[in-house]
Amino acid sequence: MEDEVRQATEENLASDLPRALARLETSVDVVDPTTLARQMTTWHQLRTLLTAYISQNMQEGIDYYTLLIDGKASKPSLSKAGSEKFLSLFNVQARFRKDDDTWEMLGRPAGVLCYVCALYTKSGAFVGEGRGARDVRQDKDSNKAIKMAQKSAQIDAILRTGSLSDYFTQDLEDRPAQRERVVRQQKHRIVALLQRLGTGAVDKAGYAAAIQHYTGLELVPAAYEEIIHRLAGCVTERQPHSEPCDDERSD
Repeated sequence: MEDEVRQATEENLASDLPRALARLETSVDVVDPTTLARQMTTWHQLRTLLTAYISQNMQEGIDYYTLLIDGKASKPSLSKAGSEKFLSLFNVQARFRKDDDTWEMLGRPAGVLCYVCALYTKSGAFVGEGRGARDVRQDKDSNKAIKMAQKSAQIDAILRTGSLSDYFTQDLEDRPAQRERVVRQQKHRIVALLQRLGTGAVDKAGYAAAIQHYTGLELVPAAYEEIIHRLAGCVTERQPHSEPCDDERSD
């Protein structure tokens, strides 16, 4: 019974996390020591839960990337897949809109796409937002640039709303100097996931066929992150040698 109570308490704290963090942002105006002490206790409980969740559920190469910069390991860079786990943990939904204010402040540069990602509870309460931008020339594809700008905005919203900057940074994997290392990490992760699915693939052609079978995606670097995300879902939800994950292939 004690374990059930503790689990229920942890679940309630996790589901209230965005609102609790938002309230704590205004704690500088609180002059009542009792109220402040109570908020500090809640804050420490939330941070303990977050630390445990990250340690137990976030996987390097899928949910975040650790890179070498000047010979030193960087702070983990949160990926889109990792930000989606936090969306689920916080029980919030992401909604995107064009960020015209930022675009105006930048001087209306041609080809630069700016987006806001706003986070809402299931009841429609606003809890936080983040911003992201992308130059179409960087990707030479407007659709990809839109997705990348929205990805940055979503990760920014999660980091801000969840006060996760102590744990993660963002977009390091998009820097040209780090991209090769990230691609190597992703390749190793894809091969490991295919092995766990029991595909028997041993060369690029075999990997490509297996990936097409399980995810419906082509084996190209631009799709590696999504491939990893979908394969990981197959590993979790399906047994080896099973049929493709229909919910993923329908995307």
